[in-house]
Amino acid sequence: MLSFLTQQKSIQSFIKNTSKTMFFKSSNDTYNAYVIASDYISSKQSVFVVTPNLYEAQKYYDTLSQIIDSEKVLFYPADQTLTSIMALGSPEFKSERIFTLKQLMTGEPYIVVTTLQGISQRQLTPDDYKNSVKKIVKNQSYTMDKLIQFLVYSGYQRTYTVEKPGEFSLRGHILDIFTLNHEQPYRLDFFDDVLDEIKIFDVETQRSFAQVTELEISPMHELFYTDSMKLDALNKITKFFEQKPLSERE
Repeated sequence: MLSFLTQQKSIQSFIKNTSKTMFFKSSNDTYNAYVIASDYISSKQSVFVVTPNLYEAQKYYDTLSQIIDSEKVLFYPADQTLTSIMALGSPEFKSERIFTLKQLMTGEPYIVVTTLQGISQRQLTPDDYKNSVKKIVKNQSYTMDKLIQFLVYSGYQRTYTVEKPGEFSLRGHILDIFTLNHEQPYRLDFFDDVLDEIKIFDVETQRSFAQVTELEISPMHELFYTDSMKLDALNKITKFFEQKPLSERE
């Protein structure tokens, strides 16, 4: 069916040339998904699928992932009620959203399935996200205080023992980090300021079982700030009010 729809030039021309909202009558979710996939393949551009709620978004995501390459279908789950509940005990939604943002910044076309709340949610600039990822490389020198500050600004919480994503702990010269974009936590072993080893360890046994040469640390949240961002915001606020006549009380 996908090949048939892709070959129908009249359908593709109608979708591409119209500037108005289109309403499909007597269609179902499966047919809509095939039309979306056909438009994506023909246009070779990103297509955003916006649904009223998370339940509908999940259905479209599952269907589209079966029609085309699942790696070309991204999910941005956002629902006012369910997201709040899930955020209390699970990082999956947050991880999925950050992964989607990261993939979109590659410039490659994707089908992005989200909700009305998700498409309306304000985001930082692409440069903010690119600059927010820190690459830690073995045998390089790092200042521990600055590294800890980066983790705190990125939304990580300091604990005694790392057990779940978003936590880090510091014991002497050993820094444990459980990032949101990795399945296992990492152990950074320093010799003075030099990163001597980067190990992957098991949460249950706290024992390392593998080594890597580098590690990318991404923020825990879509919205975050740094000192430079905070200073820039304060300067803009100050400049704005300097142009406004204020009374003594204000």
